[in-house]
Amino acid sequence: MTPARTPDGAAGSASAPTPKAPKRMQAAPNEHDSRLRSAKATDAVASSKEDAFKLRMRRIESWMERAERSSDDQDLGFLSYWIAFNACYATDKKSRPTLAAIGGYLRRLVDLDRNGVIHEAIYDRFSIEIRTVVDNTFLLEQFWDPKKGWSAGADGTWNEKFTGEQQRVHKALERALASRSSGVLVVLFERLYTLRNQLVHGGATWGSQANRLSVKSGARIMAALLPIFVGIMRENRDEDWGSPPYHGGLWKGRIRN
Repeated sequence: MTPARTPDGAAGSASAPTPKAPKRMQAAPNEHDSRLRSAKATDAVASSKEDAFKLRMRRIESWMERAERSSDDQDLGFLSYWIAFNACYATDKKSRPTLAAIGGYLRRLVDLDRNGVIHEAIYDRFSIEIRTVVDNTFLLEQFWDPKKGWSAGADGTWNEKFTGEQQRVHKALERALASRSSGVLVVLFERLYTLRNQLVHGGATWGSQANRLSVKSGARIMAALLPIFVGIMRENRDEDWGSPPYHGGLWKGRIRN
């Protein structure tokens, strides 16, 4: 076998392959660092959750303050209270229809109301106003449905729903049934939601006498209930109330709008 030659032409043995550098030993995961990263992640989530709650409260209180300054304009007062209420339950998730979201929020409040403040407000303070709203056929959304409402004549089924809900609410109010508190609230706010729609979507005249009693009663009810709702939320601020919609102010931890 011909010996290999070096670059200067001298014979020599073939060069051996360059040995590979030994692999570096990977450091074992540091348990302390792992816990530290986990703690930072938890703190970040908690901080985001707290910022979201503060933003929600700020929006609610701003509209409640505006409503309280609208004693000379009942329509504007009612709408300001409704915006405050909307800020209570709305999140950036659009997975549930509005009435379903409202119903879920109200039932949750009743479950968290350990002192029975909602119960006392419904049965002892505002039963008359609640009856006024619930007994108004014009505040039943199905009443205006072209297929189920009054215009459908004999084919309309709105009256069955109206009568059934009216009877259930009256029975609960007469007997002060704590087990029916959430049911009363759901029916009440479904009626108020129709009133809200009538005003917001141009379905009513500003200052109209046709809906004065409903607007006045609705505003009084919400003026009393919203502070209670906010109080329950504050007492349970560790609950996950979700991120409020249009929360650009939470970007990089800055609370705005």
